[in-house]
Amino acid sequence: MTALLVHGSGSSARSVAALRLHLSERIPCAVARLPGHGGLPAGSGPHTVETAADRVSLFRAQAGLDQVVLLGHSMGGSIATALALRHPEWLRALVVIDPAYGAGPDERGGSVDDDLDRPLPLGAAHARIRGAFSPSADPALVSAAAIDLAASAPAVRRGWDRSMYSDPGAWAEHEATLSQLRGRRVPTLGIYPSARRARTERAALATAPTGSAVLIASVTSHFLHEEEPAWCASRILDWLDHLPEGPNP
Repeated sequence: MTALLVHGSGSSARSVAALRLHLSERIPCAVARLPGHGGLPAGSGPHTVETAADRVSLFRAQAGLDQVVLLGHSMGGSIATALALRHPEWLRALVVIDPAYGAGPDERGGSVDDDLDRPLPLGAAHARIRGAFSPSADPALVSAAAIDLAASAPAVRRGWDRSMYSDPGAWAEHEATLSQLRGRRVPTLGIYPSARRARTERAALATAPTGSAVLIASVTSHFLHEEEPAWCASRILDWLDHLPEGPNP
């Protein structure tokens, strides 16, 4: 079993590095690389959550990974969920950390409409990202996240955002999200910074596979996995230890 981590929009593998380090004390880990992020070219598109899920699926196949715990943060949580809906057969479990669904426009952890059509200067990226961290966050974490955001490809961020929030078939809003989550056949752990953000995930528990759960972190931060990576990893590993054995339906 391998943990396959998927970062969010405007981020990079750096954002899950500390979490990966803690998880790898117990299970092998890999990080999917996404177009337009972490120095990779954007490519020609189309850039949607579904095409990003296909990219992660291809990465898994090329890496020769079998049973996978798929873990996604923010837009990476939406990408991981889209993939879980398509390929439950090779997933042991799904973990989403404050994913980009079930949220209104004022709750989005990633991009907003007025910064999606152009590169962000570093100062603007820092101002944009600061509020997604807790007030006590290490300034170095905030600065690193701002650098990632400024370096990411606007076309990719725009495509992912619109495919979740405004394109036909978008499913970020509460009822549309619930419709999607009710189709999951994979035990899912949702980790959130607040009960308000977790409300859609909790509503989906009624029809969720056995073992699914929701946790509320002690730190109110969209980047809770960066601010509290050891806590986050320990909760994930403990949850995995208690999952029932057997294949997913």
